[in-house]
Amino acid sequence: IQQHNTMWIDAVMWLPLITLGIENLIKHGKFKLYVVALAIAVYSNFYIGYMLCFYCVIYFFIYYFGSSAKFRNNPMREKFHFFRSLGRFAGYSALALGIAAVIILGAYYSLNFGKTTFTDPSWEFQWKFDLMDFFYKLLPASYDTVRYEGLPFVYCGVLTILLVPAYFASKKYTVREKIFSALFLLIFFFSFSINVVDLVWHGFQKPQWLNYRYSFMFSFYLCVLA
Repeated sequence: IQQHNTMWIDAVMWLPLITLGIENLIKHGKFKLYVVALAIAVYSNFYIGYMLCFYCVIYFFIYYFGSSAKFRNNPMREKFHFFRSLGRFAGYSALALGIAAVIILGAYYSLNFGKTTFTDPSWEFQWKFDLMDFFYKLLPASYDTVRYEGLPFVYCGVLTILLVPAYFASKKYTVREKIFSALFLLIFFFSFSINVVDLVWHGFQKPQWLNYRYSFMFSFYLCVLA
């Protein structure tokens, strides 16, 4: 599905490294991987890069609080670790965006010529689809359409769908980890299903075909859990 617009593939490829970079930043204070990966992702496509910034914020909090038991994400026992991690995360995120500023500022200037008013979306709160309709999108052969009425493209393999419930049933992982993993998935589900939140993800504009352009992040996390 992503190959409908190959210019978005860069963000799909950089997402795992950005995720690993966030974990390294929290646990060890190492920033190079995160800064480089995020800067290149935004530089390669500012639009999907904008969505990746939302992902980074969500993942930072989900990973930090989901893995905070027994100093797992603070092996050096650093004092005030959360606030220091949050400060490092904010600072190095700003650095990555600063590196990509030559693209961001140029794109912003260009968009002011009319692209920001390309659509006139409705900001009335409404549900976009039923829960059961979403579940079938996790199954094979669930492709419907890239037009506006299409549902999120989240299929990422039958094996993944079989193993994700095994993750939640496994005693290897703590209840805290499972709760925050479920919360991550719920955040994306509600982002898909609530029109106002979906518009924010898309830069406050209704996408013209190829909806839910950030859905690959949901699929990626399912694969991680599997």
